[in-house]
Amino acid sequence: GAPGRAADLSSKAPKVKAPRHDVGDKPKRPFSAYNLFFQMEREFIMDLLFEGKSPEDEPLIKAALAANPGKGGDDKAGDDKAEDDRTKPAEKMKRPPPKDPANVYVDPDMPKRYAHLQLDRHWYSVIHKAKRKHRKTEGSVGFTRLTWMVSSRWKRIGTDDPETKAYCQRLADRELEKYKKATEEYREKVRAAEDEARKAEPAAAAGPPAVPQGGAVQRPTGGAAA
Repeated sequence: GAPGRAADLSSKAPKVKAPRHDVGDKPKRPFSAYNLFFQMEREFIMDLLFEGKSPEDEPLIKAALAANPGKGGDDKAGDDKAEDDRTKPAEKMKRPPPKDPANVYVDPDMPKRYAHLQLDRHWYSVIHKAKRKHRKTEGSVGFTRLTWMVSSRWKRIGTDDPETKAYCQRLADRELEKYKKATEEYREKVRAAEDEARKAEPAAAAGPPAVPQGGAVQRPTGGAAA
């Protein structure tokens, strides 16, 4: 009946969760070409703001915004505030101190537009990139506005800035190849760990040799007669 069935269920040993194979962390998917462009263009825009300049006056950004109409404001209400949506120069924003040259990205092939920026040494790498500290941009540009400017630039990058597009794509392709190689190595480690675990299972399941009732250990039979 039901009570007996419940007893049977309760008597079953609880399932033991299989131990996780210690093969390290799974590789993280790399940045796309757009992700890389976003980081570079963001730093470019921030540099303009540190100089007290408005990004909308920069030729490529100005052309991109003209081709992609929209306020791109940060939750501003009403058309009467459209003028306020314009990014203001960051007159009160203090430029951060120069970075240690050992921690600055150096690449002779960097597009001229971004060559003056002090990007982190591993800014392009998901694995090595340090978490960026939040920098306040109040009174200058909000995230929604920033994203609108960068995405507008990206829509025209093939015609307005092919050098930057090609550069970002090369970096993305290089990091993708590293990711594929690391992923295959990770899968090999997982397979090897699983094989080792399967080999160990029979021995663990067999347990210690059985001891007959009474405690006497059975002697092997057969052999030469005395």
